[in-house]
Amino acid sequence: MRFSNLLLIGLLGACRSTPPTGDAIALKGYEFAKSGDFVQASQTLENAISTGLVGEDPKQAYTVLGNAYSQQGLWKKSIESHKKALAIDPNYATAWINLGIIYRLGNNFDDAEKSYLKAIELEPKKADLHATLGAIYIRKGTPSKAVTHLTTATQIDPTGPISWGNLALAYAATGELTKAQTSLNTAKTLGYKNTQTIQARIDKLKAPENPVKPKN
Repeated sequence: MRFSNLLLIGLLGACRSTPPTGDAIALKGYEFAKSGDFVQASQTLENAISTGLVGEDPKQAYTVLGNAYSQQGLWKKSIESHKKALAIDPNYATAWINLGIIYRLGNNFDDAEKSYLKAIELEPKKADLHATLGAIYIRKGTPSKAVTHLTTATQIDPTGPISWGNLALAYAATGELTKAQTSLNTAKTLGYKNTQTIQARIDKLKAPENPVKPKN
């Protein structure tokens, strides 16, 4: 009996000497994020990271934390968190994509472009990345670059109506009106909702009094 008590005391002492980790806390944070409670998610993940992660991937924790911040409109904190994930792994495509989304939403198209280019370098077969970068190039006024990435997007996934619609817009801006019309027809077949606006633009460019001046 005496030996058993000593053994039990020894085991309890060993348990007390084991430093706590933030792994279990991080899992709770992920659940909060999944349920849409982003305030609680960010607070919980901050606690998890400061406590220290052993088994859980820290770059994932920073990424989920960054997304929780962005859902609260805390853009600066979100960017900082995703950059911390990239400091751990510069080739973490998810963090580059999330940075691109934040920059794009903030109309910072230069940094959005850089982020999406890096994401595409890491995951070149993702149609949505090429489609989004193509849309960014349209906003930046460089439709020829938009055509390149939107064409790639439609080749990877020919069923994306938004990619075809934006490709029509990019072709129209470069003066390639036949290709613009063909792309728009495909977009319409796939259920694209904004065909009238782009069709009006194509028709206007076709008019004799509006000669096309291609952009780069």
